[in-house]
Amino acid sequence: MNNFFKSKLLDHYGIQGKFFTRNGGFSTGRFSSLNFAGKFDDINIPKNKEVVAKSFGVQSAKIKFLNQVHGNDVIVIDSTNANSDLSATKADAIVTKIPGVVLAVLTADCCPILFSDPVSKIIGCAHSGWRSAFSGVIESTVDAMLALGADKKSIVAAIGPSISWDSYEVDAAFKMQFLEQSISNQEFFKPSSNDGHYFFNLKAYAKNRATQKGIEQMEDLEIDTYSQPEHFFSCRRAYHKGEHGFGNQLSGICL
Repeated sequence: MNNFFKSKLLDHYGIQGKFFTRNGGFSTGRFSSLNFAGKFDDINIPKNKEVVAKSFGVQSAKIKFLNQVHGNDVIVIDSTNANSDLSATKADAIVTKIPGVVLAVLTADCCPILFSDPVSKIIGCAHSGWRSAFSGVIESTVDAMLALGADKKSIVAAIGPSISWDSYEVDAAFKMQFLEQSISNQEFFKPSSNDGHYFFNLKAYAKNRATQKGIEQMEDLEIDTYSQPEHFFSCRRAYHKGEHGFGNQLSGICL
């Protein structure tokens, strides 16, 4: 049984994109088992990388992920850094046109978004939590792909497992930031049963940002990380359970 989900849209274009679950790895305890959250000193991450590498048919050194900081900076992988370890590089998106490199994003409720222009053979990935989406990481990723030669009309994208609308409760101050950005962002909120609180639709917000940027084909896998502890890590679920630390699952795309 596969330990990852695939996008029907990406698959249709023959794009090798995979959204891995937390299963099928070597980590133990609350990080069981395919964990990539290195800040909690999980010594099994190198072996977990081997699992993903084998799935993509590459060496583990070809898997590239970043030190994600909830911003909008993008790293371009080219001949100068294709063989470098980028895990300490602070950014939230990666793009490339080099075959055989797996661009990866780590999440635990935030949206992992995989991008591809199958015509120009240019790919990208983005870590799109609310802060990074709000600050424009999706637009920055698309712009970086265009700079490499992609055509906006050819770009397709998929949002992988992330927190759902009904699992993401926020307060009024959080909502106000989005309304100050645009009153039309009201559509991404609905009242909760707690006074002064709302549920936020992160996936729809991210998809809307991509649509506004001109991405015409985008799929949401509609998988909730919060409500499926057997399959996914979740930052918010860990917080609600009073746990110290949480794991990250990996999503990747490769030419």
